[in-house]
Amino acid sequence: LGIWDVATQTAALTWTPSARTDLLHYEVRACLGKTYNTQNEYRVATVAKDVLTWNTNEGLSTPGSVIHYKVYVVTQTHRERGSKAVKVTRPASTALGNAA
Repeated sequence: LGIWDVATQTAALTWTPSARTDLLHYEVRACLGKTYNTQNEYRVATVAKDVLTWNTNEGLSTPGSVIHYKVYVVTQTHRERGSKAVKVTRPASTALGNAA
């Protein structure tokens, strides 16, 4: 799951724990563009195997920005499997001007 967290002003990613007994860690990868393309993905974090959440503003520095994330399970033998991509959009600025 990936959402824009208004309170922290970051993308909040959560996932279910892997059942793999040989789990080494998770990797969070991102891709800019309209859809997720593994040829254009890049690693943004390595997350310990006992952690199931991660927050970032990677790719979301300006209002209206859009980015796609995947969480990969990485095993001790360095095999990996990615989740479905989730799209996170930073909302456009809703700041109101001063009223006269």
